Amino acid sequence: MTDGGGRRRWIQASYDLLNCDDRNVTAATIAVYVALRSFADSSDECYPSIPALAQRAHVSIRTARSHIRLLETMGYVELVGYGGRGRRSTHRYKVYLEPRDV
Repeated sequence: MTDGGGRRRWIQASYDLLNCDDRNVTAATIAVYVALRSFADSSDECYPSIPALAQRAHVSIRTARSHIRLLETMGYVELVGYGGRGRRSTHRYKVYLEPRDV
């Protein structure tokens, strides 16, 4: 995500989210999306803990969870697996630049 083209594409995706017609999309949705993108590797996957994601997005843990679910229903995020065990388990997400069909 260090190339200029990649950064422009995810900034455009954030802008598209902001301008969508879904009334459930708020500034918190954009913040969670941008935070997820900031954790993503070159394959657009990430596995941040919810508290770390919430902290980076400057939202509560509950808000982070609800907006991840919203982003999943919109097709911008996909839960692709789990990592770790027990309390140290975390979700692995694929973050999309354009919404996929869900």
